[in-house]
Amino acid sequence: MDFIGTEEEMGKPVGSDLAQGTLTLPAMLLLERYPENNPVRELFQNRDKQKNIKLAIQLVRSSSIIQECYTLVSDYCAKACRNLNLLPDNTSRQSLIDLADYVVERRR
Repeated sequence: MDFIGTEEEMGKPVGSDLAQGTLTLPAMLLLERYPENNPVRELFQNRDKQKNIKLAIQLVRSSSIIQECYTLVSDYCAKACRNLNLLPDNTSRQSLIDLADYVVERRR
């Protein structure tokens, strides 16, 4: 959400995770994809914070990184739900399954 959401949706400015030093999956994939002259690397080296946040957001949005993140998250959620199905069938288990579904689908 830090890369594709809006301030209204998130309740905080876009790029705020990066600004606070939180390295999320899209930022990690951006680091892998562009090991040299990477805005995330520059940001973590305290260089031109606002410029590098904007550049990182633009690079992520214009790449396939978001789709890769959704694919990875979907895979992990499917594995988690398969394991949840080993638990007794009750409202707690269903709540966890619903939560996993919500996490994957909330911004698609």
